[in-house]
Amino acid sequence: MLEPGVTIAPLMNSGECYKLVKRIYGLEVSRVSELNGYDDKNFKVAVGSKGDENVQLYVLKVLNSLDSKKLGFIQAQNALLLHLGERGIICPQPQQTQTGGYYAIEQLRSGAHVVRLMKFIDGSILHQVEGSWDLYYKAGEYIATIDNLLQDFYHVAYETHSSMWMLDSVPQLRPFLDKVPDLNKQEKFAEIISAFEREVLKIGHNLPRGIIHGDFNEQNVVVSALNGTPEIRGVLDFGDSQKGCYVYELAIAMTYMMIVSKKVAMGGAVLQGYLKQRSMTDEELGLLRICILARLSQSLIMGAYSAHLHPENAAYLLTTSVSGWAMFEDIYKYTNEELLALWLKQA
Repeated sequence: MLEPGVTIAPLMNSGECYKLVKRIYGLEVSRVSELNGYDDKNFKVAVGSKGDENVQLYVLKVLNSLDSKKLGFIQAQNALLLHLGERGIICPQPQQTQTGGYYAIEQLRSGAHVVRLMKFIDGSILHQVEGSWDLYYKAGEYIATIDNLLQDFYHVAYETHSSMWMLDSVPQLRPFLDKVPDLNKQEKFAEIISAFEREVLKIGHNLPRGIIHGDFNEQNVVVSALNGTPEIRGVLDFGDSQKGCYVYELAIAMTYMMIVSKKVAMGGAVLQGYLKQRSMTDEELGLLRICILARLSQSLIMGAYSAHLHPENAAYLLTTSVSGWAMFEDIYKYTNEELLALWLKQA
């Protein structure tokens, strides 16, 4: 588990990708550009000459040093991606190395890091397109469909996997609270952490659970236009996939669609889309407010902590900071009953 003060991001630049991809995958890279990443490094690499009709695009993903130690989980994640790909879900497909595996371990200046090459998924990222009730409804349907397709997936590594970004880990946010530069915010986050322990974690073992994506946000959803209408094309980044409560999956998806739309009511679009594909008990629906506030707390606390460690990457790390805190304040003032009444109204 992540500890305060520990740097885990890989030290690697785009120029190092050429030889690395050639050595591990046997591919000649013609172009490289760095993509956004949180604790990982992500590079978009082109194989083939510019203008070549057969040029292939990939994402080279270099995992942080903490996740790179979890080889069982990496194998599980690769198996999950292949499982979904076989069932028609467009998601990153791991490519085999020259030795036949789906990852390699590379010694960098920052230590040992797992390296994987994934097929690049073309399209717009959800936060780049104009949002609508219909689009967020489709997002809810899509993540529910993924949850359904993963019901028959099993890998032993998911039984013991844990990370700071799982909602089950919310109590472990307390040591990071002092990196939030506002005492009022610290106090509210502390209140939510305690409420989440009391209201959710004490009964969590009785809630429906399965393998979930765990981070269905506006930067992990790929959108394409079909006859001018935006459609959900695929989903990225299964690095936070986990065995967790289905209400966590729904709450996380609702959280980020409300942030990107800046409208609490848009949570209803995600909720109604999700419920079209999967049912939820009244007990689960009754936990949405606290789960959403817990996810917002998690995102804002860890964003502040990471920006403190990496000020050069603060713009990306604090992506949800301003709008996220505004959404926290908006959700906080409602009761769960008021929110459900708002969200379950007919569009």
